[in-house]
Amino acid sequence: MPARYNVIAADGSQVYPDRHGVALYYLINIGSIVFLSGLARAPGTSSRPKVYYQDEDLYEDEGGPKPKIKIDAERDTGELAELADLAAAEAAQAPTVALLDNGLLLYIYLLSDDQALVR
Repeated sequence: MPARYNVIAADGSQVYPDRHGVALYYLINIGSIVFLSGLARAPGTSSRPKVYYQDEDLYEDEGGPKPKIKIDAERDTGELAELADLAAAEAAQAPTVALLDNGLLLYIYLLSDDQALVR
């Protein structure tokens, strides 16, 4: 076991549009944490919320509302991007392990018939 190593993780959440709400929007939040083992520092945390409210965010080119599955795909992409950025920054300093949940779910989804909705 190395004396110094990093463990990083990222996870996301979302609030779907509610057509009965006061305002039409959706939100994606990406959170992350960086543990720097072997250093006397507290873990670094981050939360990056983003609100989508413009028509081009909420509606498809055909005029219908954006499906939840596409919002989920945006969240998953954001999680992966955050983790990749953190891994690139931290791996130069020490051996690094990157953790992400839902990886198997994404793989299973890509094998399903519903994948046509993402294209």
